[in-house]
Amino acid sequence: MLLLCLCFLTGVAGSPSLSARVLSVLDSEIEKVVQCHGLAGLSLTVVKDGKTLLHRGYGYSDLASLSPVTPDTLYAIGSVSKQFTSFLLEYYQEHGLIDLELPLAPQLAGADQTFRITSGPENNEISAQDLLSHRTGLPDYMGLEFLGSRTRAQLFQDLFYSDQDSKEEYRGSWKYNNWLYVAAARAGEIMSGHTFEHDLQRVVFDNLGMGAGTLSDPGFVKRNLHRIAKPYLYQLGENTLVEDEMWLNSSNPSMNPAGGLVASGRDMARWMNFLLDRGILNARRRLVRPRTIDNMFNKLSELSDWPRTLR
Repeated sequence: MLLLCLCFLTGVAGSPSLSARVLSVLDSEIEKVVQCHGLAGLSLTVVKDGKTLLHRGYGYSDLASLSPVTPDTLYAIGSVSKQFTSFLLEYYQEHGLIDLELPLAPQLAGADQTFRITSGPENNEISAQDLLSHRTGLPDYMGLEFLGSRTRAQLFQDLFYSDQDSKEEYRGSWKYNNWLYVAAARAGEIMSGHTFEHDLQRVVFDNLGMGAGTLSDPGFVKRNLHRIAKPYLYQLGENTLVEDEMWLNSSNPSMNPAGGLVASGRDMARWMNFLLDRGILNARRRLVRPRTIDNMFNKLSELSDWPRTLR
């Protein structure tokens, strides 16, 4: 099992800063966690006030070769990818390419595209903000969408043919749905004229100096295969780890906006500092307005029944 841990600490016991002693204790405790729980490896990054205070790898990224985890080890970050998709849509809004709060149907109609994801009247009311906050009422088919070769445009259309009978009230509840992030990214592609991957590289990775990418990019994987941590699962009935080969071999590029990105601890430190600095790059140049970052964290849905909704 490989984990990417990001810590955002604003102080310990009233202290204005994190002392070397506290960081040393944290480092020691993480080492114990890896050993006691039999983890393959993990990366830990601690950032505060625009600085990276701790960058450390623990355990191994490959149990067969005993390759050690480093701050530059790459992980498939799963649904943390959704943060980047949300930011890119907010970036488009700041530049006047899309309005996240207004209904998508008329906006896409102006680009000669049809927006149809439900059969009800709410279809003409659904906004990109609804897609990003999982409040359309549509169910998810977690895992299935990562298989096959459906394009992003096809998956965009597939939403309409999903199980409409299982949907709940529009904006009435929070229902996790990977497909909605594909739909939001596709809307961004239509309105911007660029692919999600193109603008992710141009706007985010290049500006932040991130060496991140996607598992679905053969060139990226080939160049960085030695850096990508292998995923492991506990063998059923045994206290042993086995390599999960399916994850590395089943990535559908269409689903990158929902969960297909790969990044290192060092990459994520840069991303977290950028968010905590509300859009400032390396404590110097502003990339977006503070409001654009703030919008990513506005509360839009109640999660009081969160454990139940994931069952």
